[in-house]
Amino acid sequence: MTCPIIVEDLDRPRQMLVEMLCEDRGIFLEIADFIKGLGLTILRGVMEMRKSKIWARFTVEANRDITRMEIFLSLVRLLEPNCDGSGAAENANKVNMPLGLVHQPVIPATGLIQ
Repeated sequence: MTCPIIVEDLDRPRQMLVEMLCEDRGIFLEIADFIKGLGLTILRGVMEMRKSKIWARFTVEANRDITRMEIFLSLVRLLEPNCDGSGAAENANKVNMPLGLVHQPVIPATGLIQ
């Protein structure tokens, strides 16, 4: 199974490759907006077909020190199911889990906790 989110460091400082599996073409702009919201500058963005799946691929540059893990965990929120806050969410294996295990706190890209 392939991870639906890939974040890799590039050779240049503060530049990274961000790849995310798209369910449909419409989510590409949503991903781009989300990446910009993290304080990253998109240097290049393309959509690619790999093994009959659509991938969004972005080369980004950070204006501050940000780790791959911070970006990865923030992007995971786009893949979480929409929950109304009552009951439990389901993971990919259809196992009910309490919401506290699904929703992790987000580390803002600004580094300031609100």
